[in-house]
Amino acid sequence: MQKFNLPVDHYTLSVELKHLKSPVMGYFSLWNGTTRVADFRFIRKEKSLNPLKIVDDVIVGDLSDTNRDAIIDILRNEKPLRLLAWYDGERVISIRLATSDTELEPIGEGE
Repeated sequence: MQKFNLPVDHYTLSVELKHLKSPVMGYFSLWNGTTRVADFRFIRKEKSLNPLKIVDDVIVGDLSDTNRDAIIDILRNEKPLRLLAWYDGERVISIRLATSDTELEPIGEGE
């Protein structure tokens, strides 16, 4: 299994304002400089999700709309960010949006 550890320095976000029949609630992309590292769709929680995969070196797929607020909060308020992904050669098994490539982060804010 291969692990990707991709720095993220900015993102783009769009939210569907009114499209009642679409399962898509919005989109977001993660970027490292001018390189797009991931494209995701937020899907209504009752709808099925397309599996995560890698297309042209970009991680793409669907995420449940249930996680949208937490994801946006992390994107807006945490730095530095990394996208961690585990890939078995055919599909992305797991992804994580993290403040580092480990589970450790200093407690509190510096002066």
